[in-house]
Amino acid sequence: VGRRSGTTSKASGIIHRKFGEGEALFEGYYRAQGICRRHDDDDDDDFERFLEALRTPLPATFRTHATHPGAKTVNEAIEATQLAVRVMENAWEAMNPSGEMKRGRPAVPRKLLDVFERSAKSGTGARQEIVSMLPVLALDPKPGARVLDVCAAPGQKTMQLLERVRPTNGEGGTAGVVHANDAHPGRARTLLDAIDRHGRS
Repeated sequence: VGRRSGTTSKASGIIHRKFGEGEALFEGYYRAQGICRRHDDDDDDDFERFLEALRTPLPATFRTHATHPGAKTVNEAIEATQLAVRVMENAWEAMNPSGEMKRGRPAVPRKLLDVFERSAKSGTGARQEIVSMLPVLALDPKPGARVLDVCAAPGQKTMQLLERVRPTNGEGGTAGVVHANDAHPGRARTLLDAIDRHGRS
């Protein structure tokens, strides 16, 4: 029904939020998967802890583009703020000393946010969730590999993949390829903008 009309889809969304149907369906689906078990000696079960983990706001994280010439400078600037912790190579988690929340998520201190924003604008890095970085690390594509990236917008995993398969941007060395696709035209534009900012072919 939602496919026929944007209005219908919007109305369905409102109903789900108003009556909690969206959350109830979500919980019902995951309970049916049997991914969590109840402990005999515990009134609570793993599923409640699972839901609590899902409701916990993710920290703000940022990844510098490893093969960009300015990556080292950006990493040093982030480190100099003393407001971020390196969680993996070229990846940072913002501290939240004030405890302030913005749009339901931990706010990034202004001094650190300035570095993040300048870096994103220059193409030397981008905001990216840690959970979004992990698939590329698990896949571990090598230089010269060909990778299909579906639902690719806004493009952060695409950039991460390009850094792995085409570390020199095709100028000498092995030139791998990332086939990045997104079915939504607006999101595809966002993907192309990210590639342009990164300066990758």
